[in-house]
Amino acid sequence: MSSFISSTDYVMELEQGVLIYRVSPSVQQRLAILLEKQRSESLIQAEKDELDRYEEIDYELSYQNRLLRNEELSAAGKL
Repeated sequence: MSSFISSTDYVMELEQGVLIYRVSPSVQQRLAILLEKQRSESLIQAEKDELDRYEEIDYELSYQNRLLRNEELSAAGKL
């Protein structure tokens, strides 16, 4: 996992027998607050930077999940 993602940013869950990464509930809550604020008013630069960081986290977790899924499919002979 990338160094810019802390262990408090994500949780690991089992979905259909495959381990996946998801953003933590606290990150989900903060993201919802930032997105709502972005819709209703302007974000300050620090909030824009924070939103960008969460976008990077989402990209990294999605990438890791694809790797895990492909590894699982490969091990099962389905890839």
